[in-house]
Amino acid sequence: MKRFALLGDPVEKSLSPFIYNTLFKAYALDASFECVRVPKSDVGAVRDIVSVLGLSGFACTMPLKRTVLPLLDEVDADAMLSGSVNVVTVNNGRLSGCSTDGLGLVNALKNETGGICGKSIAILGSGGACASAALAAARAGMRVTIAARNTHSASEIASTLPVDSLCGICGLDELADALGECDIFVNATPLGMSGNDELEINGALSNMKRGSIVFDMVYKKGGTRLLNDASSLGIKALSGIYMLLEQAYPAFELWTGRRVEPREKDLLKRALYNKMN
Repeated sequence: MKRFALLGDPVEKSLSPFIYNTLFKAYALDASFECVRVPKSDVGAVRDIVSVLGLSGFACTMPLKRTVLPLLDEVDADAMLSGSVNVVTVNNGRLSGCSTDGLGLVNALKNETGGICGKSIAILGSGGACASAALAAARAGMRVTIAARNTHSASEIASTLPVDSLCGICGLDELADALGECDIFVNATPLGMSGNDELEINGALSNMKRGSIVFDMVYKKGGTRLLNDASSLGIKALSGIYMLLEQAYPAFELWTGRRVEPREKDLLKRALYNKMN
């Protein structure tokens, strides 16, 4: 049996095992997926964990998406540019990393909007998920604004984007103005995750235009404060479940060589939403 895992901290409430094990069963593959807690201080043990567990691949979540890079033998161009990986394939002891986060966000938005080219997006964050999402959004023809408490970090992410796709950089005190100009707002921070503070920007959200979308990479039962606030204002609110699914499909293909068919995607989406509700 091939073994795969999610490495990071926290991982206890992740839905990744449900997603991948459901797909392995659907395609009659002799494989399993589990969660392994690896705090940032233990990132140096990743290669040992891979060896001891006999992993054929693993997914990375916070806080490893950036810190794991120096331990990898290969990193694809986009992941190197964004400085973040979330999927690693193991082949004869060599670890090859890439990022499907950005693709997951872009595909999730395309599925829900029908088209995103030419739209403006504001992304809040300064970590690996934000960097990957910003790069993918720019590649998809979107105009990108990076918002962060630390504008130096925002500037580093902005420096990876094509110049003609960058709308600007802003701090939290300028977020309301930025949201008034964008079509889509994305929370790419851990705020709202169980055990963390909630993202409370109701005043800034009320500045958004009619027909705007709020997308929270965080997912949990009952929704996050951000999504509930958006819904109360009549703004379309999308949970991180959409992105979680869309980033998992290319990872599954990388690990197994099997493409997830539309029928399986529909069945998995229904099963996942039943599990969350």
